[in-house]
Amino acid sequence: MNSKNILKKKDGAAMVLAICIMSIFMVLCLSLFLSSSMLMKRATALGNREQCRVSSVSVSKELEYNLVDGGDGIYKYVTDTIKNNALGYSVGWPYLDENEYGHRSTEATREFEMTEPEDFIKNSGEITLKLYWEYSGGRTLNDIILHVDVTAEKSGEKHMVRSMYKLTAYGDNLSWKLSERR
Repeated sequence: MNSKNILKKKDGAAMVLAICIMSIFMVLCLSLFLSSSMLMKRATALGNREQCRVSSVSVSKELEYNLVDGGDGIYKYVTDTIKNNALGYSVGWPYLDENEYGHRSTEATREFEMTEPEDFIKNSGEITLKLYWEYSGGRTLNDIILHVDVTAEKSGEKHMVRSMYKLTAYGDNLSWKLSERR
């Protein structure tokens, strides 16, 4: 055989080898793209979950500050409403007792959605408050326990902080004290 015949002979082996190598590189690139997108999705979910945790804890602590220190906002609403209901002046917000008619969770819980300030809500997601109170024991105002559930939800991630406050009555003066937070 002479060298001119070898060079003219084209069987396509080099082309097949080039296609195989390009296929391997394409599979590797696609797998890197898939793994990076999964990592990005996980990082975004973790960021949203952490944002929900921080938001719910922050709002819960702000509510604690308002309840414990008194004033007009939530302290006045909760204290006046519960006091009037406990003393029998009104029945607008009954205590929670699943075994009593008219005191089940559908009647006894109050839910609020936080809409202000807008920039906080935009960054924090949806924040909802769920309030209910228990009234047991000797049936004095000092037996009242207020439950405040703060839930923050953003992009499918959710975190809830439950705080419980004990009411202390000194004559007409009422004050709340945080008894448990989880």
